[in-house]
Amino acid sequence: MVNEFNRRNGITSATLPVGFHVATITDTVFLMIQNDRRLMSAYLHTVAQLGDLRFLNNQIARAIKQHFGLISARRNSNPNSNLIQSYTEFRLAG
Repeated sequence: MVNEFNRRNGITSATLPVGFHVATITDTVFLMIQNDRRLMSAYLHTVAQLGDLRFLNNQIARAIKQHFGLISARRNSNPNSNLIQSYTEFRLAG
């Protein structure tokens, strides 16, 4: 999912573009999944295989955090995506 996010946003490294709202990147990725039929199908297939929605969502968030070298900031209980109930907002390291 992170690779697809990078491709769609023209990101070629582990550095987010200037002006990108880092805090909501997790919500943004889940919105991308939710709004793309192919990605949503893959997501639902993976949930069915794993049998654990929370685990998958945590793995996606962890991959985002690690790929971009982000630091957890605070919990957000108002996501725009319907796939998550809450998410950790991130900030840039340093």
